[in-house]
Amino acid sequence: MKYICTVCAKGYEVAASIWRCHCSGPLQLVSHSHSLSSIETADHSLWRYASSIPISREFQVSLGEGMTPLVKVELKSLLPFASETDFRFKLDYLMPSGSFKDRGAAVLISAARYFGVSRVIEDSSGNAGAAIATYAARAGLRATIFVPASTAEGKLRQIAACGAELVRIEGPREAVAEAAQEAAGEAFYASHVWNPFFFQGTKTLAYEIFEQLGNRAPDAIIAPCGNGTMILGLYIGFKDLLSSNRIHRLPRLLAVQAQGYDPICRAFNREQGAPHGANGPSATVAGGIAIRKPARKVEIVKALEESDGSCIIVKEQEILDARERLCRSGFYVEPTSATALAALVHVGSKSGALAVVVLTGSGLKA
Repeated sequence: MKYICTVCAKGYEVAASIWRCHCSGPLQLVSHSHSLSSIETADHSLWRYASSIPISREFQVSLGEGMTPLVKVELKSLLPFASETDFRFKLDYLMPSGSFKDRGAAVLISAARYFGVSRVIEDSSGNAGAAIATYAARAGLRATIFVPASTAEGKLRQIAACGAELVRIEGPREAVAEAAQEAAGEAFYASHVWNPFFFQGTKTLAYEIFEQLGNRAPDAIIAPCGNGTMILGLYIGFKDLLSSNRIHRLPRLLAVQAQGYDPICRAFNREQGAPHGANGPSATVAGGIAIRKPARKVEIVKALEESDGSCIIVKEQEILDARERLCRSGFYVEPTSATALAALVHVGSKSGALAVVVLTGSGLKA
């Protein structure tokens, strides 16, 4: 296996100290693993797909993450219109640390064990930091997590409870990443955005949806999008299934962004200028996707275009209303998760279609 730069195509041998190209472009992991060449059906974690994850079993770290429920829902009680689409909710907030980020963290921390490092550094707005701290604790590794000073206290308590060192940074999310990268130096930068091994975990979401639907792809998948770790994971996973002839087309990937934090939507629609609704400093209740400069923007837009997907912007009140409807229907999620339901009002429905809505983070974090 090796790394390939997504910008200049320069190749690198896989090593603990490499997480970005010399041209500053993001890296992809290229391996010879074949998707679903075999499924270890007795394993009910994401490691049932070990044949497609380039980490030897001796280094694997697990808390039983993955194989979250895929639930059919009646949307008439959730949305103001009667839907003709067959909707399923993928409950990825039911993970050991309470978010879908556990998929990437399990594989990334397994890679850290493979590299033989003793300490990892990560920057996060909350959920990824909690996931990395959780799996580092499971693996017996020291963790330092850089977070925005405004991060919800519940998430900070969770990170600290795992024994991780917390470093709070004032300023925008980009300042947090810069501080972590400077501190990492030659250490293992366990970034959910930059490190390619993280996406080897999030791609298993595609495999699970495929398997749970009876070995078929849905027509569309709706998911929140900040740094794009879920959208890119879905794209990589379904591309694997497509190249191995398990499916014959990619599902439409529909990325959801919060108003004022919509760089993917603007790039997808070839728009210039400031974010929609952003007149100076702004905030959103959907803190998990409050990203204005995603490092993998070009890759995310490519994934949306290649899947005939789209990008949808939702407003603050729409997010709050959607979260209340979800919670009152038994889905206790944080506001970031609710953006996916809020987007359905804009997407509408189609008779005979099958769509999956991914709920990403637990309401216990809010």
